[in-house]
Amino acid sequence: MPAKPQNKIKPKGSAASRQFLSGTTQRGRWMYAGGVVLVTFIVLYPLLSADFLNWDDPTFVLGNRIITSINAKNIWAMFTTYAMGNYCPLVQLSYAADYMLAGGLHPFAFHLTSLLFHLGNTFLVFVLVYRLSGNKVIPATVASLLFGIHPMHLESVAWIAERRDVMYTFFYLLGLLAYTDPANRRGESKTLSARGYVSTLVLFLFSLLCKGQAVTFPLAMLAVDYIQGRKLDKKCFIEKIPFFLLALGFGILAVVAQRTTPTFNPMHIALWHTPFVAAYGLLLYLVKSVIPLMLSGYHPYPFSSTTEAPVMVFMAPFIIIALAVLVYKKWRNQPVIIGGLLFFLLTIAPVLQFMPVGETIISERYSYVPYIGLFIIAGNLAGGKINIPTGARALLMAGIWVWIGVLCFITHSRTVVWKEPVGFWTDVIDKYPACHIAYNNRGYLYNDFGQYDKAIADFDKGIALSPDYGRLYLNRGLSYYRMKDYDKAFADYSMAIKLDTTEPQSYINRGTMYTDLYGKYDLGIADFHKALRLEPDNEDISANMGVAFYKKGVYDSAIYYYTKSIAIYPAAKTYLMRALAYGALKEFDKARQDAGKAKEMGMDIDEATLNSWK
Repeated sequence: MPAKPQNKIKPKGSAASRQFLSGTTQRGRWMYAGGVVLVTFIVLYPLLSADFLNWDDPTFVLGNRIITSINAKNIWAMFTTYAMGNYCPLVQLSYAADYMLAGGLHPFAFHLTSLLFHLGNTFLVFVLVYRLSGNKVIPATVASLLFGIHPMHLESVAWIAERRDVMYTFFYLLGLLAYTDPANRRGESKTLSARGYVSTLVLFLFSLLCKGQAVTFPLAMLAVDYIQGRKLDKKCFIEKIPFFLLALGFGILAVVAQRTTPTFNPMHIALWHTPFVAAYGLLLYLVKSVIPLMLSGYHPYPFSSTTEAPVMVFMAPFIIIALAVLVYKKWRNQPVIIGGLLFFLLTIAPVLQFMPVGETIISERYSYVPYIGLFIIAGNLAGGKINIPTGARALLMAGIWVWIGVLCFITHSRTVVWKEPVGFWTDVIDKYPACHIAYNNRGYLYNDFGQYDKAIADFDKGIALSPDYGRLYLNRGLSYYRMKDYDKAFADYSMAIKLDTTEPQSYINRGTMYTDLYGKYDLGIADFHKALRLEPDNEDISANMGVAFYKKGVYDSAIYYYTKSIAIYPAAKTYLMRALAYGALKEFDKARQDAGKAKEMGMDIDEATLNSWK
């Protein structure tokens, strides 16, 4: 009797395993997303041992008194004042949380928070691209991995003062997710529900409270609409009117905020240069998205008001136009490509120096959100969502993964540049040997370290490159002052004032020399008056004014300025100085009261002085 044919036994779970590995199951998607976040952490974890920089960190964090305690007064100050020409109350609140949880200014805590926000953003990019690519895991994996590890994004994560980027992006992405969430759409027309509308608008507001660059959000919404195949009709634009109005309001606020700070420094270039400068910047962002070479924390203009621009600056608009024509002719029917490029262009446009401000042609941090549009394209290329010749697909996929590996290596290698400030500015000098700002800032650090010869050498190089930059003379004057070469210090402070009458520190330093060294109290008082007009809320200037009047013997005026200084910031030393002024006027009760306050705050008080006030 012939044997019965046996049925082939299929391995149990094989289909489920394939679904898991392909990311079509929920667990599989979590695996891919978790893997992306893990790789991003491995690439960036050296940042956790990095220090603060002397580039905005001193103002945003180290010298920012309103982050030292979370109370009603400080929170009110966060929401009603500007930080270095920026309105970013939620970011300042996050600094205060770091300060409270870490028990002080410990860089590890601040870097950890920034890194966690970046990891969160990387995950949100995964979810957004997964949704925009028709629930495909490969496009989401590639796009989010590029976002997480791209070298151009390192600046936004590594620089504590730029936490604005990672925080505004966090709410920006949450807003886009609320906007695209199928649960927030109703009916066949897929109209945004009231809940979805309000949540999107609120998240947009939170993003604006972190950084003004979030004003591009309604433009990003339009790009997302295009990718999803939504018709950009009148209804589509009308629903975004509140978003555009909110963006307009915060855009005006951002301009006003920028103009309140001395760092607002319009670049003086010919008006006809501006479209070429903008196109050149756009070209640099595009090139560095694929070939991220010549990376630097500071990219100065390739020309100045006295030097000629390179030929490439004038060629840039024509290259951009040629690329635009090529893309339109070849891929105009590919919504992912056109939509991704729209996302990039619309979000990068506000920072393309159409109105040149500052001295940088591009800033790597400005790519943080705009590159998402380019990564959407790359992810969909890898995931087969964009039509390309069949034979080229495997080669393209292999190339993308090799490229990602190279980017991981570059980013991980560059984390060392952000670990301490001297290395940071040395890296800028290596890339741009003619950058006077870099020499000034590295010299400033050498001053702090007491390495005055090195500091002066850097300031000399900077002055040779830019003899009209006042801060180089100011900082070199400080080097000479600490070396007790007072004549050279005084000459440098005077030159700094001649070149820049808006820098209060130059007046403070020269006024101190008039008061402490030369006994020319009236000249010192005149310098302090000029400094106070520039910074009326600077308690140190008022205290110095008090010292000048005290030494001149005008004790009532000294007490007035000491009191003004204490009202801004009650320092123990200022209480002691006011006590001495009260003592000179024989108002011994007030003198003892101030001396007691200074002693409570940790000052050592001479007992003989206290006894003389009895």
